[in-house]
Amino acid sequence: MESSNHRHVIPISGKDSATTAIVQSVRIPDATYEYIFNDIGTDLPEVHDWLERMEVYLGSRIHRIGAPLEDIIYEQGILPSMRKRFCTRLSKIYPTEDWLRREDRPVTLY
Repeated sequence: MESSNHRHVIPISGKDSATTAIVQSVRIPDATYEYIFNDIGTDLPEVHDWLERMEVYLGSRIHRIGAPLEDIIYEQGILPSMRKRFCTRLSKIYPTEDWLRREDRPVTLY
């Protein structure tokens, strides 16, 4: 039995992370998993349809986190480039770190 004090967080973004979510739910079925998706507002509608189907399959909500890329670009006042690399940091890394810190419990990030 997995400790209820431990968090298991799986970012969902495509086939590999979806496979991780499915495998983990079989490996450690007693764990409560948290699923996140860094929603930057530029994905095709089919991506959101797929996320909804994954939620049904996993029996759990996939939390949409982060800010739209357009908002981040506006706040930075410049388009991302090789000299100004801020997209991944601001749209994915920082929102994920914030999600992990929202509770003061041990966490495994898959």
